[in-house]
Amino acid sequence: MPVDRLDNDGLLFDEFKISFDATSSSVVSTSSETITHTDHGFVTGDSVKYFKGVSGSAIGGLVEGTEYFVIRMDNNILKLAASYSNAISGTPIDITSVASAGTAHILTKSNSILFKIFQGNYPVGSVYANKSSSANPNTYLSGGGHAVWSSIIGRVIVGVGAGSDGTDSVNFGEDTTGGEYNHTLSQEEMNHNHQWNKTESDSGSNDQFIEMTRVNNSTEDSTFDGSGDKLLYSDRFEMRQNTFTSANRGLTDGTVTAHNNIQPYQTAYMWERTA
Repeated sequence: MPVDRLDNDGLLFDEFKISFDATSSSVVSTSSETITHTDHGFVTGDSVKYFKGVSGSAIGGLVEGTEYFVIRMDNNILKLAASYSNAISGTPIDITSVASAGTAHILTKSNSILFKIFQGNYPVGSVYANKSSSANPNTYLSGGGHAVWSSIIGRVIVGVGAGSDGTDSVNFGEDTTGGEYNHTLSQEEMNHNHQWNKTESDSGSNDQFIEMTRVNNSTEDSTFDGSGDKLLYSDRFEMRQNTFTSANRGLTDGTVTAHNNIQPYQTAYMWERTA
């Protein structure tokens, strides 16, 4: 490694990592506690972090995101120790099984400056957006080649907690989803009533109103119903002069179709770091 790639404290500037198929017994050995990777480039005592990669399961005996220390056996074979002193003394971690899934497990040097910057800026759970590139962020974010990202498609981000628009409030729980692209109004949402209040000019002392509500009648008629209220039918609408009270009337016929429910938007490629 060129000297100009190290700082005064011996930190490595560039990210350094290897990727391997941890499901293969020819790569991960439970009998010798070794991991095989051609020209792995590590030396004894190197601090590394282990990641199981996309859709992977951890190697038996190792924990995702944990720091280990390398025991170099040769250019192609290494073991992992739980501490620096164990690495120097040659005491490896007991590997109990190969991984049940994942062909791109990662060991990355944890003393890399870029790795540390990336870990600080994009911890697990971070959301990253890029307006022009659809590539997975682990292919171009410096120091983040070990990270696992899951794409977020067709959704906006809403802050967790109780939100208010000044009239209503809604509580948005952690890691929840909601909303819909199109919405069909229910009868309750279409409840519709018109009324005009008027005062009697005759001897009656009670306020009255005229209510318009839809009825299934296409004829015109002027009559009185059983309670003495005057009904006026015209073009399937009922004009009723009623006394004292009114009931809400809901639309119960006609064609109801879903309407667009999407807010104005600007698209971008979005990702959530999951590991």
